[in-house]
Amino acid sequence: DARSVSLPFAFPFYSQSWQTMYVNSNGNVSFEKGDRSSLPTIAAVFAGPPRIAPLWADLDPTAGGNVFLKAEAARMVITWKDIPLWRETVPNTYQIVLFADGRIRFNYGTVNAKTGVTGISNGFQRDGNYVVSNGVGSKGLTGLRPLPIVQLFSPPTIDPVRVALRFYESHGDDFDSLVYFAASDYPETLAGGGNAYFARVKNEVRGIGVSLGDFTPLFGSAGRLRGVINMNSLSSYPDAVTDPILDSPASASAVTILGQETTHRFGAFVRFRDAASASAALLGRQAAHWNYFLNSEASVMEGNEWNENGDGTFTATDTFKRYSKLDQYLMGLRGPSEVPPLLLITNPQPLLFGTIGSFVSTFNNTDNAFRDTGKDFGSLDRLKGLRLAIQLSSTSAFATVIAHSGQTENGAAPDTISTDVNLKHDLSAKVGQSYQVTKGSTSSSQARYFNDATGKFDGDNLIFRGIRRTVDIADILEVEGTRVPAKGAAPTTYSQAFVLIVPQGKTPKAEDLAKISAIRRAWEPFFKAATDGLGSISTEIKSGMPQITRQILGGGMTSFASRGQASVPAFGYGRLESGTEQATGVAFLTGTSDGRIVTDAAVPATGTWRRARIYVERTQLANTGIALAAPYTAAAVTLQLRNSDGSVASTSVLNLGAGTQVARFANELFPSFNFPSVFRGNVTLTATVPIAIVTLRTAVNEIGEFLITTLPVADLDTAPQSTSYITQFTDGAGYGTDIALMNGTSTQITGTVEFRSPQGALVSLRINGTDTSTTRYSIPPDGTQVFSTGAAGGLLQSGYITVRADEGQAGPVARSIISFRQDGKLLAMTGMFPAV
Repeated sequence: DARSVSLPFAFPFYSQSWQTMYVNSNGNVSFEKGDRSSLPTIAAVFAGPPRIAPLWADLDPTAGGNVFLKAEAARMVITWKDIPLWRETVPNTYQIVLFADGRIRFNYGTVNAKTGVTGISNGFQRDGNYVVSNGVGSKGLTGLRPLPIVQLFSPPTIDPVRVALRFYESHGDDFDSLVYFAASDYPETLAGGGNAYFARVKNEVRGIGVSLGDFTPLFGSAGRLRGVINMNSLSSYPDAVTDPILDSPASASAVTILGQETTHRFGAFVRFRDAASASAALLGRQAAHWNYFLNSEASVMEGNEWNENGDGTFTATDTFKRYSKLDQYLMGLRGPSEVPPLLLITNPQPLLFGTIGSFVSTFNNTDNAFRDTGKDFGSLDRLKGLRLAIQLSSTSAFATVIAHSGQTENGAAPDTISTDVNLKHDLSAKVGQSYQVTKGSTSSSQARYFNDATGKFDGDNLIFRGIRRTVDIADILEVEGTRVPAKGAAPTTYSQAFVLIVPQGKTPKAEDLAKISAIRRAWEPFFKAATDGLGSISTEIKSGMPQITRQILGGGMTSFASRGQASVPAFGYGRLESGTEQATGVAFLTGTSDGRIVTDAAVPATGTWRRARIYVERTQLANTGIALAAPYTAAAVTLQLRNSDGSVASTSVLNLGAGTQVARFANELFPSFNFPSVFRGNVTLTATVPIAIVTLRTAVNEIGEFLITTLPVADLDTAPQSTSYITQFTDGAGYGTDIALMNGTSTQITGTVEFRSPQGALVSLRINGTDTSTTRYSIPPDGTQVFSTGAAGGLLQSGYITVRADEGQAGPVARSIISFRQDGKLLAMTGMFPAV
């Protein structure tokens, strides 16, 4: 609630003087207008009205305590005394003292709340400029305009800003909202105490009851992002993502909750003209959902679908299923003339009422239940989820949710109602006090009684007696104005990116990837149906980078580059989709140090493999990395590390989710294997479905620079040629060449390696310490043999290499690496792709 209060003096605040303030029940005062919101965020502090908050939190004065004012000639005292948080019972007491000279003092008594916002704000900020104090003083901070000073207190949760900044390091500004899901490893407490929430980033829409503002720079967006959605841990939701969450009176599912949070961008915030004032009677929980007693057409924005019975009673027939015509108007999908008159039930009467006869302890709690002798509360748990209101005094009442009715842990007890709080100790409730079983305007949706036989809220429909009130869209337009942009100019298609957050150092679980994929598949058709086909939403991310479309003429080419300005390295893969098989591509990985290029490696576009083999080398300077991507479906990959003689040194398994990528060094892939100081061998990969693979040969040179090149992958499902060619070797003047031959068969293979000049003549080189132009190879099954040229300090020679199998034998898989050294330092290396 919010009350307008006249001040006994003109209070100076951020260069303005105020004679009137609004005392908000949620632990703060505001100027210019009241604010009933119970979801304090930094963005709301910036974009909302001017505010002073000793602790802006989700207080519930209807559950206990009160707000007190004391006005004096030179000061004003506002006290929130003994008020619990919503759905809690422990009290919170604190106050603001405003002095006529502009001073502000916060006093704190007993504070049990663990979350909230403390500070002051001049409000209605339209951009994301802000100053962060890091404790080093404010020297040089001159000419700054006044800004809010706030502190956010919260339990461990998802930081929406940091996640967005990380996301935009590798993705384009292509999405209206980002949807965060935490891996099931995380607890179900990552949404600030709720099931989920929407945090507004930008609003340019007028006429929906939301202030204008743009905080996209804070989140790393170039201007498109409108909000972020925290959907909490995936463990919050059943595996069948359209099934109701356990004990949800509204039968809410992962999909319908996402429907609500997505549409918090537009509602529910509108007021309507009621005589000479603006009424918020359409609004319910947190002043951001529809009133429980509003006929919302079973909107996911809460309220219910109500049927008028003609005898002064109303039946709740459905709930939490779709978007109402009013929702669709606020979304810009309908015009005002398409919104029918709204039915609002006023002065609703309780379903049941009576007097507390005695207190009992049930379900391992103490004094959490009461008996009303002679009452019959119906079938077991029939009243579960409804609101129990106890009149503690003539001015104080408490409301909580009914946990059980008509039973105790010992069996049927028709006259007993149980809660999850200690009624005597926490509430000071007494025998003889009156109670009501009801629903309030701020209650969550519920259309039916609980059915113990099914374990769901699918029992009889709830029927309330009340007074009909009709609210027309014209009444809303009088207060909020017409929506701008209106239907026809407003977008009807939206784009969302689903972001899965996993613990550091871990890879996504297959079951988490399956669940988030199931939510995506169910969400898009639900949104279209819920908007009556007027709107659509896409959650597709085609690659880890922005989607780029180019037209290339025959024989032509195109190019583009990333900015290379991410604060931390970003890793991933790209997918090239073309309308012809004649198109190909290559990516270049460039590393710099102090503004100069240190390394530059080409990564050509490749296909996918089910079985493959790569050359692996690990020494004091060199290492081998493997990058794997499952671009279409989830894959399990078995990796076998083999010594040069073909024996298996170690085995590991990687699970890749659909659309994911993993990059690891050899020692990370095989953590149980103790690599010797020099290891040369190979890795055999076997995947359950085709995957993309690239080999990364890396080295840290003598001056600490990180060098990288790539090596091709051998397809074990393709028979090797008996003769293959490496079209370049270089030796001398600082250059050297390594040739790695891998046996892809289960039998020993033999043959020759020939070094030839550009003119085709044999060239004598020092190979593994012996001067020769031709050398023999003999490679055991699945083994590896390496030849190295050794005249790096001599005259420069170059040419090509022929690898020729002995008659009747399969040829080896040939790979080569050319290195360049100067003054004893490795400065460059490049992998050579063979020709066959």
